[in-house]
Amino acid sequence: MALDEMDSGPFAGLGANEAKTAYSAIPIDEDSDGQTPPHDIQGHQSRYHTRLLLDTWFPEILAVAFSTGCLIAIVAVLLAYNDKTVPQLPYGITLNAIVSILATASRSSLIYTVATSISQLKWCWF
Repeated sequence: MALDEMDSGPFAGLGANEAKTAYSAIPIDEDSDGQTPPHDIQGHQSRYHTRLLLDTWFPEILAVAFSTGCLIAIVAVLLAYNDKTVPQLPYGITLNAIVSILATASRSSLIYTVATSISQLKWCWF
């Protein structure tokens, strides 16, 4: 069934371009000949990525995953050197420095997630 033949149903009363975008998250732009320009395909992809970063919890989920990874790395480092002599690492790095760096990275990513969650909660209340 062509879009021009739709006289009834969910697309009734919509133009051809409106009918194509009625259920689409991103509207389709067309040239006068009805073809989608090739430059718009990349534009749709960049808009998709922008919406993924700005309209979802994706960055916060990544931050929580990073924080969890840092915590697992701390446990792995401490288990690897448990009951062993202190290793001589290059540049004077100690196990305390490694654990401290991983803990700070974990804490900062959790702070980011908590801050954005509190900000979103503020918008939901008001």
